[in-house]
Amino acid sequence: MMYRDPAGPVQLMLGSANFTRRNLNDFNLETDVLVRGSIDTPALSQCHQLFERLWHNEQDQNFSTHYEWYADQGRFGYWLYPFIETTGISTF
Repeated sequence: MMYRDPAGPVQLMLGSANFTRRNLNDFNLETDVLVRGSIDTPALSQCHQLFERLWHNEQDQNFSTHYEWYADQGRFGYWLYPFIETTGISTF
């Protein structure tokens, strides 16, 4: 799920695509649907409520943690992803 709430219409992408250049540019066919509309659209309103609940850890539940908890400061991992994205070689 990718949710975007700009000043204009809300956008929600649902499906199985990895959010990489290779997969989103039709190199790897995936099943996806893009929903655009106002925040009053029922599906987009429900998604917005879910996003806010998860983002702010509402209802006394922890859905997310601070980035530093899982941060990987290693140089190999830092350069590996840009290399794979630039060259297009990958296993995903």
